[in-house]
Amino acid sequence: MLRSFHYAAFSALLDARASGTLVDMDAAVALAEAWQSWVCRAYLAGYLHHASDAPFMPKTAEELEVLVRTFLLEKALYELAYELNNRPDWAAIPLHGIGQILGLNSDSGGGLDIAFKDAVAQESTSRPPPGGPQLPPEATRDPKEPDGR
Repeated sequence: MLRSFHYAAFSALLDARASGTLVDMDAAVALAEAWQSWVCRAYLAGYLHHASDAPFMPKTAEELEVLVRTFLLEKALYELAYELNNRPDWAAIPLHGIGQILGLNSDSGGGLDIAFKDAVAQESTSRPPPGGPQLPPEATRDPKEPDGR
């Protein structure tokens, strides 16, 4: 999923550039990385929240980071080979992802570093309320009632 979030953000940039509607590439990349960081953080936090006690999970945050980065790098390298063979114009997406995973991009790892560290920190300091996450009262009101009354 983490690679899919990267693709979602950056394929939109490629489409906008190809159509001539992209005016400021640097700003667009910064926005795409911010969005990617946010959705990765949310996804990882939710995943770690529900799977943290599972027997298949690594025991330390360091082991988890190595495992996640290894799988991400393996997937990004597969994507690069696929794009070079089928859509060479899209090879920039997995190349950018590889740079993020290895910490080679100008932002020292991009949104991936921030998302991973935040999600792990959030999971280690918070637990859900009994019965799982709770919706706020306004989210459960009857939509047929004007004010939920």
